[in-house]
Amino acid sequence: MVRQGTIYADAHGAIKWLGTLVICITLSLLPQQTPAQEKET
Repeated sequence: MVRQGTIYADAHGAIKWLGTLVICITLSLLPQQTPAQEKET
């Protein structure tokens, strides 16, 4: 088994963390579904 260098492992972890952060921000900015208003009779 080949051992990964510490610099490569740190960069890989940072990229994964950054990707997760971008996904969370993107999902929070999407329009949220709201319940339909009831029609007054």
